[in-house]
Amino acid sequence: MLKEMRDILKQKLADIKAENPMAKGLNTLEGRMSCQLKSHGSTSSSWQIGFNGQMWLHFNSHNRRWTEVHPGSNWMKKIWQNDREVTEFLHKSSKGDCRAWLEKFLVQRKTELEPTGNWQEGKRW
Repeated sequence: MLKEMRDILKQKLADIKAENPMAKGLNTLEGRMSCQLKSHGSTSSSWQIGFNGQMWLHFNSHNRRWTEVHPGSNWMKKIWQNDREVTEFLHKSSKGDCRAWLEKFLVQRKTELEPTGNWQEGKRW
């Protein structure tokens, strides 16, 4: 999944440079996935897309909607929003990978957070 996302970001950066004359020179494009475990056990996830150190777009994986975060990012939103293949990839990877990563993290974290003794038996100051 991460290699596929890397390839998508590389292609989108090339598209951005081709469509926007202001995007000349050295540019960076960043994708960040956020996962949340809700109290009833379901997960929600989203993506943030950054350009040159600023977050520009937010993708809601549940409803597949793109939102502009940065003023003037409408041109970039159109590039991403019109690519149905990328939208589906982000949606599917969020649903599957997000849940798997959270479950793996929580199992590991639960082991780390298990109490090793009774705190009430400790020294009193």
